Amino acid sequence: MKGPILGICLVLCAFLCACQAKTDSGNVPEKAEHIMEPAVAEGQELFMLSDSEEEAKKVAETYGIKLVDFSHGVATFHTEESPSTVIRQGREKGWPELSLNLVETLIEPGTPDVVEKQKIN
Repeated sequence: MKGPILGICLVLCAFLCACQAKTDSGNVPEKAEHIMEPAVAEGQELFMLSDSEEEAKKVAETYGIKLVDFSHGVATFHTEESPSTVIRQGREKGWPELSLNLVETLIEPGTPDVVEKQKIN
């Protein structure tokens, strides 16, 4: 059960990263990071694809973050800092790329949290 969910999360994260708005210089504007910090998995805010757990441990040491889990080529990390700031600093220093471990919530139609408007002609 954990495998398919992780796979869906990876595909969703890859899609969201590809759609990420960037400035002309290719960096996320610093102000924007503070305005809308995306919802990330608490305690596992960052992730990356890695060939080995040893590689993931080296990346954690480089960034000064904690390796939380390594399974099936996916390493998840915890940071006390803003995850977006950690990613930006890594890009600036040319370190291996990390991504946000985003949490997405889907609400089914008809639930009390969803207000549906219908136009009657």
